[in-house]
Amino acid sequence: MMMHDALWYLVRSVSMIVIGVMLLRFLSQLVGASTRNPVCAALLRLTDPVLRPLRRIVPGNRRVDGASLTVVIGLELVYTLGVLVLADLRPSPMPALRLAMVDLLLLLINIMTASLIVEAVLSWIAPHHPVSFFSQELNAPLLDPARRLLPDLGGLDLSPVLVLLLLQFLRRALLPWAMF
Repeated sequence: MMMHDALWYLVRSVSMIVIGVMLLRFLSQLVGASTRNPVCAALLRLTDPVLRPLRRIVPGNRRVDGASLTVVIGLELVYTLGVLVLADLRPSPMPALRLAMVDLLLLLINIMTASLIVEAVLSWIAPHHPVSFFSQELNAPLLDPARRLLPDLGGLDLSPVLVLLLLQFLRRALLPWAMF
C-alpha cells in the first residue's frame, strides 16, 4: 500500500507539473507577458517542441494560443481518465470532462495564488528579479480591477489580499465537484 501511495504521489506530481507548465505558457501568452523575460523565454523553450507541430493543426490568434490550450485540456483529460481507470471506475465522457475541467480550474487557482504570493514576497526582497516581473505581468489582469475597486491607502496595496480571498472562495466553491 505504501508503494502504491508513493507511486500515486509521483504520478500526480509529475502530471501537475507538466500540465502547470503548459498552463503557464498559455497564461503568459494570454496576458501578453514579455518574451524577453528569462522566465517567459524558458517557458517558450520548454514548450515549443510540443506546441510548434500542433500549431499547424490548431490555430490561435495573438493572445489565445489554441495549441497550448488544446495540450492543457488534452493532458488534463488523459490524466483524469487514467485516474478513473486506475480507481476501477468506468469513466463516461461528460463526467470525466467535468472532473478534468474542475481539476484544471483548481490548478489555475493554485498557480495564481502562488504567483500572487511570489509577487508580494519578491516586491520586498528582490523587486527587479525576472520572476518578479513575470509574476507582475501574470497577476495584472486580476490585480488591476481590484486596485480600481479598493480605496487609495497611500503606499499600502490591499488588492492582493482581496484577490487571494476571492481565489480561495472560488477554490472552496469548486472543491465539492473535484476528484481529489
